[in-house]
Amino acid sequence: MKQSFIFHCILYFWSCLPGFSQDCQDPLPLYNYSRVGYHQGEDSIPYLKKDATYVFGPGRFTIDSLIRLSSGEILRGAGPDQTILYFPRGLKKLGEPCGHTGVDCFDWGNGVIRAEGIEIGIEDLSIEFPEHTWCHYCGDKNEGFNAISLFQCSNCWIKNITIRNCDSGIFIEGNSANNSIDEITITLQEGVTSHLHIAISGHSINNLVQNFRLYGKSFHGLTANWGSASNVFANGWGESIRLEPDHNCKGPGGAGSCCPHILYSNIRGQIESIQNVNRAGEPQETDLWNVGEISKCPVDAYQAKT
Repeated sequence: MKQSFIFHCILYFWSCLPGFSQDCQDPLPLYNYSRVGYHQGEDSIPYLKKDATYVFGPGRFTIDSLIRLSSGEILRGAGPDQTILYFPRGLKKLGEPCGHTGVDCFDWGNGVIRAEGIEIGIEDLSIEFPEHTWCHYCGDKNEGFNAISLFQCSNCWIKNITIRNCDSGIFIEGNSANNSIDEITITLQEGVTSHLHIAISGHSINNLVQNFRLYGKSFHGLTANWGSASNVFANGWGESIRLEPDHNCKGPGGAGSCCPHILYSNIRGQIESIQNVNRAGEPQETDLWNVGEISKCPVDAYQAKT
């Protein structure tokens, strides 16, 4: 079992707290999550190590078209506090077709930045939308202010990104596998309940989302949907967050839409709700480890398994 020096330091820190001993070790989840993320967890993401295809320096840039990234391409800014990509129009006005006719066109997929392929990186920038209202189940009335979509992506990464005023923050979809999402801040508009913070959907597997801060309220928070499996949300904080490990299991998609083996590890802040049964009323196959409070040791089950 590989354990980094940093992880040992974290363990030592928490072992000093009341109720912990240096030798504490609760039984870890039985499912092996060690193969999630970029290159099945064997390599660090090549953050800032490859030449960027699209470079934005410091400043605020108004973007009037979709940004599409394909295999090997990297979109990079000068840092989320310095480079702001402002999208005044959502998917509707950018010409994207309705993806979910009759329910809500842009609720479960797509983004104004859309990656499709392998080894794609999005680094060091902010994505911002105008303040707006949003409503659930409103057909084509919403504008589709969705930030990033990874569609049929493998071994891609999103690192050091801030997203403001989105309907959906990050959407991993279309059989995407072994992607890493790291150091993400999503701030939803005050007084508006948006659709979701981060979703993994469409039979996507072995994806890792970690080191995130989530502000504002959304209907689905951190969610898995439609046949996704073996995905991890770890080491994050939410102001008012919902955990929905299996949005549609045994609903309209039947058993084929179920999402087994979703791990939430070391999630702090205000946990508004946790889904614990599927649409048939059966218990979820979800691993919850130190969610809302620190009661188990080690602090992060995912890191302990890598």
